[in-house]
Amino acid sequence: MLSKHVLLVAAACLRGSRLFRLAAGKFHDFTVATLMLAGLAAGSVPAGAQQYSVTEIPAPTVPVGIATAPPIGYALNASGEVTGQFAAQPFYNGVADGARHLFVYSHGTTVDLGADDPAFLCVSNGSGAIGLGINAQGDITGDLCAGTQNSIAFVKLNGASGYGPFVPFDSVIQQTYPNLVASVGNSINVGDQVAGTLELPSSLVCGSAHPFIYDQSTGVLHDFFSSIQLAGGCSAYATAISDAGQVAGQFWNTQSLYTQAYVYNPATGITTPIPYLPGGILGEANAISSNGLVVTGYSQNSGAPQEGFVYTQGGVTTDIGNFGGVGAPDTASVGNGVNSSGQVTGEAYTVNGGPHAFLYSNGAIHDLNTLIPAVSAATYTLTNGVAINDAGQILVLATKTATGQEVTLLLTPSAASVPNVVGDTQAAATSALTAAGFVLGTATTQASTTVAPGTVIGQDPGAGTSAASGSAVNLVVSSGVTVPNLVGLPLSAASVPSSLFLGAVTQQYSSVAPQGTIIAQSPVAGSSVAGGTAINLVISQGPAPVLTQVPNIFGDTQTSAMAALVGAELTLGTVGNEASSTVPWGEVSSQSPPAGDSVTVGSAVNVILSSGPPQMSVGLAGAPQFTYNGSAWVVAIGIKNNGNVTADNIRALVISLNGVPPLSGAGEVVEGIAPGSAQYIAVTFPATVTSGTLKLSGIYTAGTLSGNWTLGARVAVPPVP
Repeated sequence: MLSKHVLLVAAACLRGSRLFRLAAGKFHDFTVATLMLAGLAAGSVPAGAQQYSVTEIPAPTVPVGIATAPPIGYALNASGEVTGQFAAQPFYNGVADGARHLFVYSHGTTVDLGADDPAFLCVSNGSGAIGLGINAQGDITGDLCAGTQNSIAFVKLNGASGYGPFVPFDSVIQQTYPNLVASVGNSINVGDQVAGTLELPSSLVCGSAHPFIYDQSTGVLHDFFSSIQLAGGCSAYATAISDAGQVAGQFWNTQSLYTQAYVYNPATGITTPIPYLPGGILGEANAISSNGLVVTGYSQNSGAPQEGFVYTQGGVTTDIGNFGGVGAPDTASVGNGVNSSGQVTGEAYTVNGGPHAFLYSNGAIHDLNTLIPAVSAATYTLTNGVAINDAGQILVLATKTATGQEVTLLLTPSAASVPNVVGDTQAAATSALTAAGFVLGTATTQASTTVAPGTVIGQDPGAGTSAASGSAVNLVVSSGVTVPNLVGLPLSAASVPSSLFLGAVTQQYSSVAPQGTIIAQSPVAGSSVAGGTAINLVISQGPAPVLTQVPNIFGDTQTSAMAALVGAELTLGTVGNEASSTVPWGEVSSQSPPAGDSVTVGSAVNVILSSGPPQMSVGLAGAPQFTYNGSAWVVAIGIKNNGNVTADNIRALVISLNGVPPLSGAGEVVEGIAPGSAQYIAVTFPATVTSGTLKLSGIYTAGTLSGNWTLGARVAVPPVP
């Protein structure tokens, strides 16, 4: 049979020893969890008195004639309410061997919630009811005794008119497992989902303990033992549940045959084993923060004492440390409770062997006995930190100096003024909060077009607010403006948010990106920048050109030059002619690009061929063209440069047709005629002129050349229209 103590996860006596319990919660983004833990690195909780006020949980009011022992608290909710058990004698059925009664402590008053439902009365010592979990509404879960030593999980709801009856849900479990031996509810969340463990016959060996989630509102039981098996586990225990419904506990690892802590996510159905501390071979998780960011518990190496740890989603398992002592069973420290700020409470053994309750905050472990007023320190020895809520309140078991009795204390942190960290970098804000006695909570990001990335733009609680020392301050940090991805777009399609602008555009060859496509940007896509930042772009020029060297073709014939160019993977471009006194006719006298230049393969090389020494002659460009204007013939005569140099000017001084001089046009000049080119002069003859010989003579100048010229040609004058 699986005892109630085993169902509490290898837990120990209901009084005076460690309560090994693991709370479970929703894991959020690991970056946020890491940032939160980074804020715990400086050790801001100062040693000394007056850090916490101390309240002893008083005994409840019970029926006359029933004596009570001090209540022992096992669970703490967000508003400082506590549940657990206390001993009463004689029991309600008259048997004087003691019984457990459920209680709730709420804001100064302890109420006996009893074990007086006749259906759940037991005769064994330690029987009755015990509260193991309490949610924000005050709803409680735990276990009852049903006339035997078996335990039954229950829920007790806190309604508008007070607490209702015990509501066991063993009948729901038995619908699936008719051979149920025992069950226990270990934790309850705001949605009235209960995390717990059910015991099946020991003949099942590996599967004798199953973890479950029971939804009180729907009456549905979810056994996730199959997920445990997929994670390499065997019998498993669920000890706590977050407000988001995730569960944590421990299972027997089928490979190592030792226990290993885990977190189960019902949204994915995946069980994630929590790594041991370095060198560890076994471990258990005893709590998870209400926001699911942080898990605490213990890990143990072979032959070494148990050591408390802190774990974040996807991260490492960090050693909490200890006070230098070791107690039974081979324990240096154990983390029992953790809040959303990453503060951990538990027990650690001192050098003289006695356990002391501790607070782990800002990366350092502190003896809670040094953080309470002197009068409290003289009255109590704080032995075990059981739970810590998000307000920083700590549920502690202590030994009363005067009587030696074990009592339950509620520690409330002293208040401090929250500093103003808006406008600081996140690192500076964390330092300021630590120095003021606070810890960094969640750090979320928010886009801002005016505030640089990494700068705090909001905080909660706000500056000047009075808050519990050691409590969390959540930050909103500017992520600036997110740079869009422009790579792959043509430049014409590139656009950025109005708070950014396009900066410099440079070009770069690319063997893969089409020409005109953006191939790089700075800052890169997805980065966070301040408003007004320029986004510089690099544009593809297409593949880099393949270069070749231009050969020297000076003095080559056109044919030879072409062969040389083809051999260099070039082409022959334009071919011109120019007179040269030094280069023989038909040979290259100049080239462009010049020899030795590096050019793209396939480029054209233009050449000038020598037309020999400079010479000049004048000729006619075809037959003259006659046009009758109604009274005379207008004759267009083409004057052609038949030389190899450009004629500066050619002047026609004497013109006649069949001996008839022109009415106009004699003395006309044509200028700048290139070799082989022609220009026209217009000459007017009388309408009576007849066909015959056209004669022209004049002078020319061409550079250093000058001379006379004479032309004659037979022309036919058309009939007058």
